[in-house]
This record gives sequence, C-alpha cells and structure tokens, in this order.
Amino acid sequence: MAKKKPTGSDFASALLDDFDRFEHFAMTYWRQIIIACVAIVVIVAAGTTIYVVMTAKERDANNRIANAVMEAELLKVISEYPENPALCSVRTRLAVIYRNEKKYEQAVNQYRSIAMGNYPDEIRWQSQLAMNAVLELDGKKEQAARGYKAIGANSMISPAIRSEANYSAGRIYSELGDDASAKLALTAAVKAENRTQPATYLWGELARPMLERIQGEAPVNPKASSTADIEALLKKSEAKPKTTKP
Repeated sequence: MAKKKPTGSDFASALLDDFDRFEHFAMTYWRQIIIACVAIVVIVAAGTTIYVVMTAKERDANNRIANAVMEAELLKVISEYPENPALCSVRTRLAVIYRNEKKYEQAVNQYRSIAMGNYPDEIRWQSQLAMNAVLELDGKKEQAARGYKAIGANSMISPAIRSEANYSAGRIYSELGDDASAKLALTAAVKAENRTQPATYLWGELARPMLERIQGEAPVNPKASSTADIEALLKKSEAKPKTTKP
C-alpha cells in the first residue's frame, strides 16, 4: 500500500505539538531555566573580569620591570614578581650595578640566578660566561677558569659559547702558568665544531696564537688581550635580553 503523503495541515499540527511540548517544559522548569541562565551570565562575567584584571596586573608588572633602574627599585621588583620571565633583564641590570661598585659576590649571585632560572638557553649560557668574568675581575682566577672549563666541556651548550669558554679558560690557565690545562682548553677552542659560525671562528682564531706560544711556535704575551676580553664579555652580557610578551 502506498504511503500517504504528509499534507500542510499535518506539518502545522506537528509544529503546534512541538510548541505545546516546549511550553509545557518551560512552564514546568522555568525556575531551573532562569537559574541556569543566570549562572551562565555570572560565569561569563567572572571570566571577563578575571581576564581584564590579570591583563592590567601584567601590564603594570611589565611597566615597573621596564622602568626599574636603581638598586632599591630592582630589588623590589624581584621580590614582587619572582616568576616574571622578564626578571632576567632586571637581574642583569642589578648585576651590572654591583659589578661597577665592585660588589663582585653580589653580581655573581645575580648572574647565577639567571643561569639557574627558567629562561631561554642562550640567556642562561651568556649569564654563566658573565658570572665567570666577574669572578676573574674579583681575582678568583682559578675558580673562573674551572667555570669556563665546565662550560666548554658541556656538549649541550652551543659551539660558539663553548668555544668562547674554552678560549677564556685557556687564557686564564696560561696566565696562572698551568700550560698543560691551557693547551687542552685552547686546542678545544681552535678545533671547535661548526667553525663556519662567525663567533666560533673568532674565538678559535684568538686562541690559536696563544696555543702556538705554549707549543713554542710563536712568542705571544698571554695577558695582551686579557682585560679587553673580559670587558667585551661583560658588555655583551649587559645587552637587554629579549622577552616574549604575554
């Protein structure tokens, strides 16, 4: 038997039935519907408020961090925003102040905090170099040489940083009269991997004449570029690290 085609009146009747069911549902559960709607509005409003407040707080924190210059301001910012990713620039500024005031131990502590912090690798590695440069300025040459040597031996660190560290370790060991240790470090700098990188090549070429002197192939004064090297390294560490906006 052929099925009866639904007519317009059938559609209208079904639609009216749906309206009746909805009306019955609304009349029966109107309180629950109102409560649910209010809850949704409250949740959305609360989320928006939290977002606006958090954004304002982050903006205020970033402004205070960027504008902190004096030692007291920098210390206050560090205590108030200990987890802010921009603190590496604050600690660097503070380390420079301490270094210029010859408060070397405090400068080392700031660089160490950066090196051990949750920052990009390059920033942490540069802070390790700067920390050992300050130790050298403080007259703790053996400790600085050991620190540089450890950086140079760490295969997780970039070749350019390791080459610079090996050169610095070799230079200090040579000044201390430890030619055996100097030779090992300088050789590592000269034979560093990725010599096509400009920085890696530069430190290798600086290490070469010192290595030749130790090997008796050329007369070179190992102290000739010592002070300039330290100052160049520290200036590089003072460059403001780039931070990602939240």
